[in-house]
Amino acid sequence: MKKRYFVNGLIILFSVIAFFLICKNSMSYELKVLTENSGENNYLDKDGKIKGHNTEIVREIMKRLNKNFDIKIVPWIRGYKLAQSEPYIAIFSMTRTAKREKMFKWVGPLHATKFILYKKKGSTFNILSLEDAKKVGIVGCYKGDVREKLLLSNGFTNLQSLYGSDANLRNLKKLISGHIDLWISSDHIAYKTGIDSGIDPGEFEKAYIVKKAYVYLAFSLGTPDYIVDEWRYTLKEIKDDGTYEKIMMKYPLGAKRITLKPRG
Repeated sequence: MKKRYFVNGLIILFSVIAFFLICKNSMSYELKVLTENSGENNYLDKDGKIKGHNTEIVREIMKRLNKNFDIKIVPWIRGYKLAQSEPYIAIFSMTRTAKREKMFKWVGPLHATKFILYKKKGSTFNILSLEDAKKVGIVGCYKGDVREKLLLSNGFTNLQSLYGSDANLRNLKKLISGHIDLWISSDHIAYKTGIDSGIDPGEFEKAYIVKKAYVYLAFSLGTPDYIVDEWRYTLKEIKDDGTYEKIMMKYPLGAKRITLKPRG
């Protein structure tokens, strides 16, 4: 009996592998791949090229699937709306939340992250809870971002949200100049925004770690399951053979953000 189950299991396994191999080599489809300018994940370098560890991972998946889709940087709100309204859309890097769970099809996680409230170095106030953060003057946010939505869902009424690809830089400058009291961001975004703009990361500091989260590649619901499955399976290959870790280790904060588990 056990032997029969074992043989059946092998048959199923080989059938799945064969299916994905067929998908890689023969299935033809078009896909819009969208991202935003956001920290080490995905960003425009000085030559206007899209870089970042998640960009590298997505390109490695496409390479193994014999695909060569263009990756386009768009404002997050626009990409987010497209991924909800059109089929054949892939967007990264998206934090997976309970509210978003049934809105997209997920491939990942690509990395782990932390949502952090930052303050100007030397600020005398202490933030020990979200309730404390509600009492400061202004909290800077990126409009439409998951971190802004998190604070809104927790009853914040002192938010100042900025829109656009340079929103993180403008928020950081406002923080340093004292025009806002806190800025909610993620570790990699804050660090890279400072470095790229010539602002010493020592000029601002963590005030409060809000939560840990996991970031994914998200597909629109109108994207066929076989496409999502082959991307998911190929990401697993990349993690299993060590390519994922090699990519992550190339970035200053990458080692802290590696996650090999299929779901955080």
